[in-house]
Amino acid sequence: LLLPLFVSQAERKRRQAWVVTLLSSFIMTVVGTWYFVRLWVSNGDILNPTDDIKLDHVDTAIARGISLFFLAYCVVDMVLAALFYNEEAGVAYEHHTLYIIIVGVLYKKKLPLLFAIGALEEFPTLLLSIYELMGDRRPRLSTGMMILTSRISYHLYVTYKCIAADVMNPGLFLVS
Repeated sequence: LLLPLFVSQAERKRRQAWVVTLLSSFIMTVVGTWYFVRLWVSNGDILNPTDDIKLDHVDTAIARGISLFFLAYCVVDMVLAALFYNEEAGVAYEHHTLYIIIVGVLYKKKLPLLFAIGALEEFPTLLLSIYELMGDRRPRLSTGMMILTSRISYHLYVTYKCIAADVMNPGLFLVS
């Protein structure tokens, strides 16, 4: 609300583009953390439930819900970009379209749990959106490397657990 007092209109527009991303990445990080803890504590067994380790209806509903939430976020973000800050969108259209396809496939194959576990990969986006909203001018290379390293490390861990649990064709999960 106070942005008009402190920054130019172009800068304000650029920062406003990150508000929806901040909210979405916060929700994704919270849910992703819950599922990461479940994955860690069960040593990956939640990926291939047995009689001893089962996901209850709440876990399943949350996994399905977070998948639908992220699909909606991608669509809303693309619509808002087209309407208000198209010149700032960059590769957002391609990036969000790819996510819509991947999440849609996981949802259709009844594997939203994989996406819910991977939701923690939005944590670096949460940090980035905070920086962007604050107008912080930090080194782009170091920030990019932090995001890339943390996402790849976590993604490799989850992919390893998926392969070990023989949950699905790991090829699909590797491209996400």
